[in-house]
Amino acid sequence: MGINYRIPDLEGFNAVNAFIGEGTVNVTCLDPTASIHYTTDGSIPTLQSPAYEGPIKVTETTDFTFCTFRPNGKKGDWVKTRFIKSEYTPSVTAAPSNPGLKATWHEFKGNKCGEIEKAPVNGTYPVEDVMIPKKVKGNIGLIIKGYFNAPQDDIYTFLLLSDDGSTLVIDGEQVVDNDDPHGPKEVIGQKALAKGYHPMEVRYFDQNGGQLKLRVMGSDGKEIPFTHLYAH
Repeated sequence: MGINYRIPDLEGFNAVNAFIGEGTVNVTCLDPTASIHYTTDGSIPTLQSPAYEGPIKVTETTDFTFCTFRPNGKKGDWVKTRFIKSEYTPSVTAAPSNPGLKATWHEFKGNKCGEIEKAPVNGTYPVEDVMIPKKVKGNIGLIIKGYFNAPQDDIYTFLLLSDDGSTLVIDGEQVVDNDDPHGPKEVIGQKALAKGYHPMEVRYFDQNGGQLKLRVMGSDGKEIPFTHLYAH
């Protein structure tokens, strides 16, 4: 009909994906007329780039950039995703005595998670889950620390929702980057973890009382209740 439209987002992968041994890249699009092209060198795909025609096997850590195209060749959105070849990250020897996590509230007026610790501290609060403590309002910069207690050796999927920015680090490695000012947005990352305790840190900022939530899923796709997941 000659009407301009937006091709639906590509689905089937996360911002960060972990695999053991061999992984599979599955990409889907709700628009059956769209073609999908990809690169692995960081460049933006063109119609001359390889076409995605079915699942791609990966045996090494690989960065993909996917882009959709309309039947007339007009480019749609592009998206980057990383597939990381992993081993189960060993747990640490720790004996935390308290359930939940510890949140430190900074009087933060910036827009980058990495700068929160420079701001004055307003207080610290025990929290049962990744959340904004009830008493925290106004200029919010949170640094939430503790341990993630992996129930078993598995590849865990972490879904971090925030308004504004947030980040998740486990075992010193950034798993989710949801930084910068934005409305409610969920970013998903994965990490292979051995059973036991793993140091974790969530950072979050907002100036007008936003939202913060972390969900965790195992490789079976089922959400794991936060009860007993965290300790400090």
